Amino acid sequence: MDRHLIVSTDFWHEAIDTGDRQAFGVPVRIFTPQDIRQIVAIAAGCGFQAIGIIEFHRGKTTVRWHGLECTFIDFSLKPLD
Repeated sequence: MDRHLIVSTDFWHEAIDTGDRQAFGVPVRIFTPQDIRQIVAIAAGCGFQAIGIIEFHRGKTTVRWHGLECTFIDFSLKPLD
């Protein structure tokens, strides 16, 4: 059985100051390309690899929430062969 971890998170091509905003009891964070690369590197150290190439598009904002504007990024990880 193939197992995959599908990740979808708030994203923007540059850092956005979220101040002291919180949601669901935790600080709000909008991830950058550098953050996503770090997540993938940590996952690799835990035995996972990205499926395909993660593309960091500079698209329009699609999310307006808590006074912030960003978009989403989706990527998938699978166990190393």
